[in-house]
Amino acid sequence: MIKIIKSEEIDSKIIISIAWAFLIIVMHFYIPNMGGHGLGLPQNIVTLGVLGVLILFISFSVKKETLTLSPGIKFFLLGCLLLSLPVLWTPSAAWRANALPAVLGYAVAALVYLALLQISLSRRQKRLLLGLIVASAVIEALLALMQLWVFDADNRMEYPFTVARAYGNFQQTNLLGSFLATGFGIALYLLITTRHSWVRSVNALAMLLLLIIIIPVQSRVGWLGALTVTLLLLFHFRHHRQTPRIIVIGAPLVLLLIATWLTIVKSHHHESLPQSVTEMITPLKGKPALALVDKSTSNMLRWQMLKHSLQMVAEHPLKGWGMGGFEHAFTQYLIQHSPDGPLAGPTPTHPHNEILYLWIEGGIMALIGGMLLVLAWLRLAISGCRLRRHRAFPLWCLTLPIALHTLFEYPLYQSAAHGLVLLLLIRLTIAESVLKKVTLRPSVQIVGRSVTTFIASAIVVFAVTGLHTNNVLTRAERSGFRDTAEMHELINPYAQWDRYVYDSHMLDLKQFTLKQDYRYLAAFKIWADNYVTVHNDANIYYTLIRIADAQQSQIRKSQLIQRARQLFPADERFVEPSLISKG
Repeated sequence: MIKIIKSEEIDSKIIISIAWAFLIIVMHFYIPNMGGHGLGLPQNIVTLGVLGVLILFISFSVKKETLTLSPGIKFFLLGCLLLSLPVLWTPSAAWRANALPAVLGYAVAALVYLALLQISLSRRQKRLLLGLIVASAVIEALLALMQLWVFDADNRMEYPFTVARAYGNFQQTNLLGSFLATGFGIALYLLITTRHSWVRSVNALAMLLLLIIIIPVQSRVGWLGALTVTLLLLFHFRHHRQTPRIIVIGAPLVLLLIATWLTIVKSHHHESLPQSVTEMITPLKGKPALALVDKSTSNMLRWQMLKHSLQMVAEHPLKGWGMGGFEHAFTQYLIQHSPDGPLAGPTPTHPHNEILYLWIEGGIMALIGGMLLVLAWLRLAISGCRLRRHRAFPLWCLTLPIALHTLFEYPLYQSAAHGLVLLLLIRLTIAESVLKKVTLRPSVQIVGRSVTTFIASAIVVFAVTGLHTNNVLTRAERSGFRDTAEMHELINPYAQWDRYVYDSHMLDLKQFTLKQDYRYLAAFKIWADNYVTVHNDANIYYTLIRIADAQQSQIRKSQLIQRARQLFPADERFVEPSLISKG
């Protein structure tokens, strides 16, 4: 007997297969890089490629002449549009170019969300996707365990085990924290709602492992996410038969883990522990990642940044300061208005709050766009009948660790995987019964599918060639630009355009040193003068000062020194003028 498989089942299998490949394998594979954010990180380029594959397969597989939409889709799409519009009246061309990746990111997010809506998912398939996210978090937890206790100086992930906390494959501890918190919340949800004892056991073990890692990595946003989702889920399921058992078993376990962690931390500062305890924790010694991290400086900088960000909003609440220009505008504002001068830490590129960031750069238009996205997100849990809200609320809670992270940092710019997981969780929250079908005319369907297929194919090609760009630039930078032949033959330098242009002008500087051809120096100077109107880079300022000194342009040299001292007060190169002349 031949089994007939409906197209919806095929679509569901496609998304589950792609999710499995990405969440279980692809996102945990480390690719050498030089750090950064956005497409400067190859992991984000890989995620972009996966999104392109997802859109491409859905575009090919959906044969219906209807488009499936969610009740809040108009808020989501309009919000993405309004977030992009301020780039049109941003005064600086350099700022507009710097904002372009964000604008394209909004467009890709909207396209991915629309694609996910076209797939019909059963309750079993939704739980399977949730289980894959838990498994992905467990894999990241195991990588973090290896970074804390196994890796030495020569490890494939290039983890700096002597100076850093664990970060899994995210290259930033708080990203690991919010991802683990997401996995922890999903595991708790599956533990409470499942009928199968083996599923409860597996998720209980997953929660234990995730908790063991969440505590010592000392990510406050991870702790907040895990605590928030746990409290809300336990409150929601307070009458469920499994909840009392979870509380009775879980509370002592949490206290035990916290006590163990405090003991480990204490061992780094006191040697008067009992011999048995000392022997037990001997393998942990020499791991600074396990030492207590002082958050006082970070707290002070965050409060200062919040205060000054609000002041900037008050100065230009309607128009904003310009998309792509926060890094330069913020430090310029501090220099002009703050009696204390710039912040003591690194010059910030983001106010560590996404709402403030949108408002500062894009003004009221971007703020409205952001609020529409928040409204679309909140509608998942507050709209519909009482039964629908009851079913949607716990799934909505699972989005909180990543959503809360955006209020304290900028996770979606650093990890596209977080963005994909957030969109996937939002899709899983939406009940199939509330989705609406919009009939399309055949001509519209053909044009729409053709355009979508083209865009998705372009995304995949862009990602594949972008990985090649990353590998070439990474090798060139690590070699000190000794071998740069491949840099001039890149297929897609636009994947990491800022980095490519930066490296190209470092080559100009090197060529000037070798050939004393002032054309190279002039090209570097023109670029650098434009670059510092967008980014605060101490090395570029130092080089410009040396160029001004060599050209005996004392007025310009003094101006650059004064500006550099204001931006980088702790940099010794700008403290004494004699140091600059010696450079």
